[in-house]
Parts: sequence; structure tokens; C-alpha cells
Amino acid sequence: MKQAILNQAILDDGQAIYSVYLTEKDFDKANRIDFSTDDLRKFIAAANGNANAETIDEAFLHVVKEPVLKKSYNQIFIILGESFGFWPYEDKFKNIGLVNETLKIKESDQCAVVEGILPNGPFTMMGMNGLVSGLPHFNLTENLRTNYENKYATGIGYIMKRLGYKTVFWYGGFANWENLKNYVSAQNFDDCFCAENIIYSEGNVWGCSDEELFNAVANYSQQNKNEKIFHVILTTSNHAPYTIDLKKEGFNEEAIKNKLPEDIKDDDKTLRQLGHFWYADKTIGNFLRKTETENNLYIITGDHSERMSYTKEQSHRIRSAVPFMLYGNGIEHSILKNVKSGCHTQIAATLAELIAPSGFTYSSILGSMRSNSAVYNYKLYCDNGIYGELNDNKKLKNLSDATHKIIAWRVIKGNQIE
Repeated sequence: MKQAILNQAILDDGQAIYSVYLTEKDFDKANRIDFSTDDLRKFIAAANGNANAETIDEAFLHVVKEPVLKKSYNQIFIILGESFGFWPYEDKFKNIGLVNETLKIKESDQCAVVEGILPNGPFTMMGMNGLVSGLPHFNLTENLRTNYENKYATGIGYIMKRLGYKTVFWYGGFANWENLKNYVSAQNFDDCFCAENIIYSEGNVWGCSDEELFNAVANYSQQNKNEKIFHVILTTSNHAPYTIDLKKEGFNEEAIKNKLPEDIKDDDKTLRQLGHFWYADKTIGNFLRKTETENNLYIITGDHSERMSYTKEQSHRIRSAVPFMLYGNGIEHSILKNVKSGCHTQIAATLAELIAPSGFTYSSILGSMRSNSAVYNYKLYCDNGIYGELNDNKKLKNLSDATHKIIAWRVIKGNQIE
């Protein structure tokens, strides 16, 4: 087995028990508050926050000096694509033809791009939670906690509601998965529509197809076209068991196969996976054609990458990065031209800096992508577009450790610093 990540999937009984032990150990460590209020203030200072603040949210307040965009938008859509990694846009892979629709968007005059950002984690719920809570992932499983009294000011729902938008979360799967509906509803989303709320004919164990999910969003958007609405759309189809009828959808398997580089397998299993990436891209393109107006703004990203079956090891960037595309009328390349680093937990702050009025305050631990500072997630860092193991960067590892302590306090003990 040439892939380190896949080697972890082959466990004997002893390895499995040890893996569970390590997971429980990490979880216990993440949930343990064994430091004082004075220590917390030191951690806040180390994370570039205001150590004298009365609350954690206040410690990481930012003020919009002047909105980057002079135009306001009626409806804003964030598409959080299942397994929608950045790798098909890389020069090495883009000629395969998996992302023709969104590649046109990426290269249009109305799109600003960060070439690859760090996802919040390697799984869907972690990526989604990076948006919903605005907190970097550290084994705290906020979504599964029964007490939903914590409403994170760093979360995108909170920020967008303060900007006057109705907030709606869309998920192609089922509401009880990872307690998703209860969680996002507690985190300042006014509505959450899942597979149970969508009439669909094509689906699987995860829920409805991406096409039917996007159709539901498009219909809702049209019916409420005069309202200010902020949408987050979490898709499902680009995921095992890969049940979309690709031939019916128009996927040309042979053409794709003939364009594959040597380090991507051309077996049936891999081609089926690639076909579902192609389908995810196709449905995003169709959705934009249906809903695009001069008053709508779109953000295209992915929940995580790391699910493709390569035959050889790839770089951290290719294996892990997800796209960030900001598309709409009034958007110019220059908005994000010099930004080389970014992550999920910066999306809310970036959006606030783009559209919020002067003087608007928002809370964010890592701030906007436009600051172009180094970022990190549970395992990796990205500094000026260079990816590496977090443990190999002492400065960012120390910053990550401080942030971990702050988040543990915020999730377990609450917002007050006392």
C-alpha cells in the first residue's frame, strides 16, 4: 500500500483497539480544562487576541474600516461541495475535464479566487462546522453536545443575521445526521431544509441527488427573490456509494480515461469516483445558470478533499486543499489577487470585510483571508501558499495549541473569561 492515509484503513484487532484508545485519549485531552483564567488570557494574547477582554468573542473582535465591495447583494450562496477538492483545477490535472463548469467560473472576469484553502478537517462535519461555528476543529464535536446554549459569535449565521439576512441551511442528506439540523438551528440559521423537505426521485442512503437539492434551492430562491437571504448548501452526491447514473448524465468515461495522468488509476472504481466529481461540477454550473442575477453572490468551496484513490503519494496541497471562489457581479480578480493562504474558519470574516458597512464589528479568531496570514487546521499549515505538517512549524504549532485551549474553554465553559 503506497498511500499512508489508506494504510490506516487496514487494521487488525489489536490496531483497531489501539486506534480507539488513541481517539478517546485525544477526545479527553481536547475536552479537559486544566488551566486557569490567567492562563487563558495568556493563550488569547498568544493568538493575537485582546487579553483584557471580558469574553472570548470580544477578545477577537474586528472592525470593518470600509467595505471592499461597493455593491450590496440580495441573496448570497455558499456551496460547500462534498469531497470537492482543489486538485482538479491544478495545471497537472485540469485538462482531464472534471471541472469544466466551475473552471469557467474560476477564470471569468467576475471571480476572485484563492487557489487552495485548508479545510477545517478531513471529514464533512468538520468542514461544515468550520463555517457554522467559525472555530478550528480540535476534537470537540460541538454538533453532538446536547447543550446548545452556546451561540458562537464567530459563526457565519450570527454574522450574516446581523447584516440583515435571513439565514437558510440546505443539506442533501437527512436532518438527524450528526444532529445537523438541531445544531445549525442553534447556531443562528433561521431555517434548515434537508432531504426530508425535498421531493426527489434520485437518491441513496445519504439523501437526494445534488441536482434535486440545487433545484429545491433555486425554486426557493425564486419564490423569495425580494428577500435578503444567505444560503449555505451542503451537497452529498460525490461520496460513496456513488449511485448517480453517470451515463444518463452525459459523462464520457472513455474521454476522461484517455486524459488521465500516470498517477491516477484508470480502473472502473476510480473512473466512477471521477465521474461523480464531474457530476458535482456539472450540477453547480447548472445551478448558477438558473439563479444568477446581478444581485446574487456565490462562494464555491468544498468540505474536504483526500478521498481520491491515487496510486502514488501526492503533495499536501493536492491531497488536502479545497477551492475558494467568489463569483458575482461587481467581483474582480484583484479582491483576492495576492492572497495565498486561507481556511474554512476565515470565510465568515472574509465575507464580512467584503460587504459589511464601515464600523461593523465581528468576531473571528483567524480573521479575514485578505490579511494573507499563515493558517492551520487539525494537521497542516499553509503559509504564503506553502503547505506542510503543522508539527514541523514550531511557531504555528504554538499558535495552534493556544487556539486549542481557547476553543476548549469557549465550547465547554462558555464565553465569559472568569
